Amino acid sequence: MAQQTDGGFSDGGFDHSFFAETTRKDSLVSRANSIGSTSASSVPNTDDEDSDYRHETSYKDSYKDRRRQAHTQAEQKRRDAIKKGYDDLQNIVPTCQPQSEFAAGAQKISKATILQKTIDYIHFLHKEKKKQEEEVSTLRKEVMALKIMKT
Repeated sequence: MAQQTDGGFSDGGFDHSFFAETTRKDSLVSRANSIGSTSASSVPNTDDEDSDYRHETSYKDSYKDRRRQAHTQAEQKRRDAIKKGYDDLQNIVPTCQPQSEFAAGAQKISKATILQKTIDYIHFLHKEKKKQEEEVSTLRKEVMALKIMKT
């Protein structure tokens, strides 16, 4: 017991050792009750539960592995489609094709070059189409003039 001798407050006869002992006993009783309870959260793990946990963990791992594998396959499919697109462009556009059989393995054309040459070729085709449309228009006018002269 602690009492102040300077005329101040005393602890009113409070026994600290009794309080500590009672608190310790109550916590032991509380722990014993919780161990005996049927609550799943307070019951220690058994071997079956450990194997369930390992099964759940392996399921999560296998799920992650399957997702990762599916993503990898989808990404590979996307890259293959892009590569096929570049290969098709290179085969279609005359300026992207190698000049000789020996030049095919000599130097690879970059993707940027393939795209730029494709753009240039499309512009060229548009100009050719416009020229041909003008030529068709001119020829139609000549045909009409010849028909008029014939009659």
